Amino acid sequence: METIDKTSIALSSIGRYQAGNEIYKKIQEQGYKRSLINWNKKLALANDYDNARIIFKQIKGTDLNPDEVTYTTLMNKVVDFEQAKEVLREMKDTGIVPDLFTLSTLFTKDIGEYTAREVHIWYVKEEKYHPSGPIEGLIKNLFLKSRLIDVYYLILHYPHLTISKKIVKENFREAISIYNKFRKENFYDEHIDYALGIAYFDQQKYQKAKKHLENALNKSTIVKQKKDIEELLAIIANNT
Repeated sequence: METIDKTSIALSSIGRYQAGNEIYKKIQEQGYKRSLINWNKKLALANDYDNARIIFKQIKGTDLNPDEVTYTTLMNKVVDFEQAKEVLREMKDTGIVPDLFTLSTLFTKDIGEYTAREVHIWYVKEEKYHPSGPIEGLIKNLFLKSRLIDVYYLILHYPHLTISKKIVKENFREAISIYNKFRKENFYDEHIDYALGIAYFDQQKYQKAKKHLENALNKSTIVKQKKDIEELLAIIANNT
């Protein structure tokens, strides 16, 4: 029956919903119960968010409880950030804590009219556990859309990320120019020196990097960030 069920799922995935549903109904009548693993597979094969929602509703109608795989798979099907937030809210309402993969999926979605600052503040306030890694997807997403102010806002707050370093290294003068514009706003002042220190370090302009990194070290209250700065300063000391 497991094999037959997989066939019914495969049929549904190519648009033969009626045939797939009829097969599943027949094996149900014989006492078969689809596992959550197979429900999640069917959900993953949904053509769009609307169909995924129908399947999700079917799962909720069984005696099974959707798990983190279910919700992350559903989030993969959403069209935009607003829908992704809705899925995240439902997930948390059931007591499931979003993991790194779920949060990374969230930030691959189009944020529409939201600014990066609005999304960032929402993320920090909404999630007690708000790792920096998932922001990589958002930076890449916005960079591909040429939303540069949004991109550099995020890079300013997460200059240590791989994608941040890559963008700044390849667009150094532009990055420095935008950083200087940010410096005019007090809200960003605490982040500037860390970002500039990393930017100059990656350009091997060690004296300028040292100045900014030392300033950043004096301002920083984040243990991981302080450790990163100390490591960079040690490398500079060994190269000058």
